[in-house]
Amino acid sequence: ILHVIDDVLTPLTTIPSSTVDVHNPDAFQFLTFSESLDIGHHRVRSYRQKVIMHKKEYLYQTPGAHTFLIPVEEGFKSPHRPDMIDRKVIDGHIIPNRTVFTAAAPLGEPLPTAAFEDNLKVLITFFSQADGKSVRTYVKSQTLIGDSVHAPGVVLSEIVRANIPVENGVVHLIQRPLVIVDTNVIQFLEV
Repeated sequence: ILHVIDDVLTPLTTIPSSTVDVHNPDAFQFLTFSESLDIGHHRVRSYRQKVIMHKKEYLYQTPGAHTFLIPVEEGFKSPHRPDMIDRKVIDGHIIPNRTVFTAAAPLGEPLPTAAFEDNLKVLITFFSQADGKSVRTYVKSQTLIGDSVHAPGVVLSEIVRANIPVENGVVHLIQRPLVIVDTNVIQFLEV
């Protein structure tokens, strides 16, 4: 597979003090060894625990070309949000069979997630916003059809570290978990 992008991809490397030697990890190895990888100050421990607790490791090990949206620790500061992450929420963080790099992302085009099925339909949309001299990229999850646990609605999250290549696709670290509609319209507008 060849992807033409307008930016240089920084290879994923281990931090100098690491005793783990990880080369070309898949998305689950990325989650597993994230403390040993050079991903800046970002940590994904809470999300990794949820993936393991709900036995969703296989989604992150599946061969192919997928897009993985992984929330960082700061997104778990809300007291109720971590308890709301279940199997379907984890599915809503994966765009299967499509590798989406931010520079070439189909902005404004809703993409189906692994949580797009009969009883629950979750889409992800990429968009960017000019902020002075820089451009910020965001993802929006939209739950079109909810169920008794997952309310229909929209969740917005900034991509805090983009385009991390892994063996089975690309990882984007995001500010907060998607799919969990835990704010009302007034709170959403204040953010």
